[in-house]
Amino acid sequence: MAAGLLELVATLIQMRAGFRHGDPNTEQPLAQVLPLVGRTAAPGPVRTALCHSVAFSGINAAVVLRR
Repeated sequence: MAAGLLELVATLIQMRAGFRHGDPNTEQPLAQVLPLVGRTAAPGPVRTALCHSVAFSGINAAVVLRR
């Protein structure tokens, strides 16, 4: 549950600051298909975000955030 809350806070920070965090496993993003970034963060508006949390005990939650 705490990991899901941490993800939600990180998503809200990105939406407010106007950047998308990097993904260390993405070497060549498919920017023409999805607005993904590479290994480092990139500036850009985030208008909609999905936070999804899955726990071992079966407690699952999904939250869609829109500006």
